[in-house]
Amino acid sequence: MLKLRSELLVSVLVFAIGLLATYWIWHHEHQRQRLELQSEFDSGIRESMLKIEQRLSNYQNVLIGVQALYEASQQVEPTEFAAYVAALRLEENHPGIQSLGYSLIVPAERLARHLADIRKQGAPDYRIKPGGQRKLYAPVVHIAPFHGRNLRLFGLDNYASPERRAAMEQARDSGKASFSGKLTLVQDDNTSQTGILMFLPIYRNGMAHDTTATRRAAIAGWVSATFSMSNLMSGLLDAHTRNFDIELYDGEDPETGALMYDSNGLPDTKRYDSVFRDTRKIRIADKTWIVSFASTPAFDTRLSAPHLRIETVISALSSLMLAVAIWLLLRSRKQALHNAQQLRNAIHQAETASRAKSDFLANIGHELRTPMNAILGMAHLALANETEPNQRTRLEKIQFSGEHLLNTIDNILDYSGMEYGISPPHPTDFTLGELLADLDKLMAPKAAGNKLALGIDIAPALSSCKLHGEAGHLELVLFNLIDNAIKFTPPGGRIGLTIIQQDENDTSIKLRFEVWDTGIGIDREDRPHLFSPFWQADSSSTRSHEGIGLGLAICKKLVERMKQGELGLDSEPGHGSTFWLCARLDKAKTERHKAAGNRFAHISGAHILVTEDNVLSQTILGGLLESAGAVVQYAHNGIEALELLRQKKFELVLMDVQMPEMDGLETTRAIRNDPALAELPVIALTAHASKENRHRCMEAGMNDFLGKPFTPAALYAKLAYWLPPRHKMENPVAAPAVTATLAAPALHDDEIIDLKRLAELIGDDPAKMREFAGRFVELARLDMDQIENALERNDIETLSRLAHHNKAPAKMVGASGFADLCQGLSDLSKRSADPAQLSEIAAQMRPLLDRIEQRVQQELAH
Repeated sequence: MLKLRSELLVSVLVFAIGLLATYWIWHHEHQRQRLELQSEFDSGIRESMLKIEQRLSNYQNVLIGVQALYEASQQVEPTEFAAYVAALRLEENHPGIQSLGYSLIVPAERLARHLADIRKQGAPDYRIKPGGQRKLYAPVVHIAPFHGRNLRLFGLDNYASPERRAAMEQARDSGKASFSGKLTLVQDDNTSQTGILMFLPIYRNGMAHDTTATRRAAIAGWVSATFSMSNLMSGLLDAHTRNFDIELYDGEDPETGALMYDSNGLPDTKRYDSVFRDTRKIRIADKTWIVSFASTPAFDTRLSAPHLRIETVISALSSLMLAVAIWLLLRSRKQALHNAQQLRNAIHQAETASRAKSDFLANIGHELRTPMNAILGMAHLALANETEPNQRTRLEKIQFSGEHLLNTIDNILDYSGMEYGISPPHPTDFTLGELLADLDKLMAPKAAGNKLALGIDIAPALSSCKLHGEAGHLELVLFNLIDNAIKFTPPGGRIGLTIIQQDENDTSIKLRFEVWDTGIGIDREDRPHLFSPFWQADSSSTRSHEGIGLGLAICKKLVERMKQGELGLDSEPGHGSTFWLCARLDKAKTERHKAAGNRFAHISGAHILVTEDNVLSQTILGGLLESAGAVVQYAHNGIEALELLRQKKFELVLMDVQMPEMDGLETTRAIRNDPALAELPVIALTAHASKENRHRCMEAGMNDFLGKPFTPAALYAKLAYWLPPRHKMENPVAAPAVTATLAAPALHDDEIIDLKRLAELIGDDPAKMREFAGRFVELARLDMDQIENALERNDIETLSRLAHHNKAPAKMVGASGFADLCQGLSDLSKRSADPAQLSEIAAQMRPLLDRIEQRVQQELAH
């Protein structure tokens, strides 16, 4: 190992240097390109701002010219006004101006005379819009161009609109131009555009208007210009400035201002997250506009040019190839010498230590298997050429019996090898997670073929714990036990494997493996003989299950060779069986750490913060922690947890991952960013025990991981590891009784809730058990209302969240059937979201809660 380390170190060092050089070159080139693009972006903004300001100034000057026309004349006739506007050639020179108009002040007492005057001028249908009684009117009496969409403005009382009236009064009182707010302009094709109005006051000739009061007295009317924002901005984005999109807002802040113009025109949900952004202000008359610039996708793609990516990949691959070449060169000679020495050692061991075993098994195997292979081979050949039905039936029976006999011979050889010590153990480092994954690959298809549900339940901490022992023998025992469960469980039943931690020290861990099923069960009188060689519970000539009875005998021998190994069973005829295996397994050297002393001495007096939104989970955790002497406080979400952590000192935090408002991952990141809390141990609590979820927790800064549902032993082990040693107490708190959690029983009418599991969690107190179970049912029913509402709304996300939320508490109190329904609902909602299937599962949940309540009332009566 040490020889390989030096070779790997040199290779890794070469590769690291190559990657650093690649990164430096890429970063330098990337920054250079970014600065160039930023400069080009800023230049385009300056050019666009100048164009916008110039255009607005030109358009304001147009209206000032109209104002001068009215101030220089005692009476401007409609034809005179129309001729003046026509001379301006608005469409050609000022496309943003949709119309120019003049609004006349008309008091209410002069309204009738005003209507008569205008109608005499050739507009018999003239009327003021909108109608109604007002003290003062300001109808548009001159409008040009006088055609199309602008005809709607003739007679329009701008003073009737509060927004327009405010702009008109501002212009009247200041004597300067004033803009209205955002307006909707109806076009000739009945489409709409965003627009604004600019007003300039017209005072009566000869009257003073140098103060606010005199201006109000002298006001005669207003000239106005109607601007279409799309036409106003048209032509501003040339080839140079098309690198960005423009948004124009009325106001000081884009967040609160009204959007007047958007060159992109896309809804918010489809907007592009630009690399380059900037905002500028424009002051025009009495208005402030915000102009927001954002780079386009085409412009941003220039920041990561294809040639730069290709050069980076080539450079990284070159570094890797160089490192691999150096590693191969350094390793080749040492590897050759190492292989030669291994070969010599293997030959020597084979010649001295294994000759007797090899000869014995080879001879026995040859003598027994050779004739069987001949029988099977001839039967196969005969079947290939035989067409007569009766003869084929006879040959098929010969082939089946021969295969069965060959399997029996293999079992006898395995048993004999263990009996005479011919099969020595080969301990290796392994994890339970890897072993169970292999086992699931072998057994799951077989269980599915028999229409059986196979489940494996293990705490994440156990799954990842690295052990040292005979993994092959352990896997063989579990394989045989699960295989028997599959054989003796009718279709539609359930099979499970549960792994429970019983004890742990610094060098080893004692585990209990339980293989349970809902099959036919085993009679009490048959149990003493079950592990005897060649014995079967059903030895009659009509039995339906094949075998010679060596499987359990082999399991017994293998278990007895394990440290503190025990194999037994619990069964009731007609209600299934539970085969259990207890053994102490050594920890791998990398998993061992110094003795922690009295674990409850660590926990007693420790201040622990439980961050958990589920009330029942809070109660269970609090009971376990307080019974060990801990001082416990609770937070329902991450926000409450952070407030408590800043107010008080805690030695450890138990953090649920999924919570409202602020989840466990975000809360942990906030804790790690606080220098005063950076070293505080945080243990994740979650029912999602996947490798990916564990990685997310560790990445967020959590120290460890505890899967729900957990056993008290697993909880105390985590606390003992992470809590600092404490001084001996004068009256230490007695450790609560912790027993192994039994595997979830089969779901029958009389086993809806596992009361043993509930007693292990909170103590064998019927009143307390009733209270806990009742609280669980009450909270679950409240969530059922939300689940049913979510189904009606087809709200799959809420449905999945509520199902997940109820799964862990159900398992904690022993309601495995309800937990399975929650799991099924959660999985199905993520996978297919078929409403019919979801409703079918949800329909079973309320009746099951009723049965749980009935079971508790019957078994835990006063």
